Amino acid sequence: MKHIVIYFTFLSFLLCYGCSKETSNPIGSNNSAVWTKVNFNLTDTTVSAFATNATSIFAGTTGGGVFRSTDNGESWSAVSNGLTYGYVNTLTYSGTNLFAATWAGIFLSSNNGKSWTPVNTGLTNTYVWSVTISGENLLAGTWAGVFLSTDNGQNWSQVNSGLTDTIVTAFAVSRPHIFAGTLGGSVFHSTNDGTSWMAVNSGLPANTAVRSLVVSGTYLFAGIDDYGVFLSTNDGLSWNGSLTGLKYHVVRAITVVGSNVYAGTDIGVFQSTDKGSTWSGVDSTLPPYTFINALVVYNETLFAGTQYGIWKKPI
Repeated sequence: MKHIVIYFTFLSFLLCYGCSKETSNPIGSNNSAVWTKVNFNLTDTTVSAFATNATSIFAGTTGGGVFRSTDNGESWSAVSNGLTYGYVNTLTYSGTNLFAATWAGIFLSSNNGKSWTPVNTGLTNTYVWSVTISGENLLAGTWAGVFLSTDNGQNWSQVNSGLTDTIVTAFAVSRPHIFAGTLGGSVFHSTNDGTSWMAVNSGLPANTAVRSLVVSGTYLFAGIDDYGVFLSTNDGLSWNGSLTGLKYHVVRAITVVGSNVYAGTDIGVFQSTDKGSTWSGVDSTLPPYTFINALVVYNETLFAGTQYGIWKKPI
């Protein structure tokens, strides 16, 4: 019950803001660029997830389902036919298949979001935080642990051996390594497609939430509630806080672009050019208390999903 109270308190805070601002000061490697808001036809402006393919960028929202852009984010169209639950936590592409993780299970689209079907057979808990790809398999993080599908989401089986914290909020994959972050602040490691898990928490703060995980080479980044970003270079066996310039913030999204690491926080976007050792560039000219819920790079452009809609800038 403690986790549920924490989550809904955070969500209520996230949804309470409503205005917007068109441009802001630059951060990132392209210092001549500015952020631009791109909300045209985006009827739900609380954006929670992104996914991309060769021709499109997709945005998941917290009530309006999924939107698609084919012009680098300048305009959006709703693509939610059959998506019976509009709160999208994660969007994940696997080949030609797009998966949406929602509080009503997992939905699949094989036609760029034009239509969706539920794929929940064997998924005994349909409160799904995240979906990821591991080789030819899918993994789903739920309020009841991890579920594995070996047939493109048609059937699921629970794989929780060793997983002592079962509200799974985030994944990172670098085969054969799979990492799972939880709402209780733990990170777990599997090298056998989730058949068994081992806690890898040395150096992580206790009793908080892991909101995002990203692997880049030998670097594993974790975005932590109220503590910023933590870094491991040994598959999670030990962690160090990357806190210089990034303290006491919720980090819900991390993305790596070459030598740059971007962290989406509860007050905007931070950048690190030294693998997370130091951070700078918080954009204070965004609307106050802008929550960055999702980050993605597409066509050399950084997109940020916020409670005010979508912002982008060249990088």
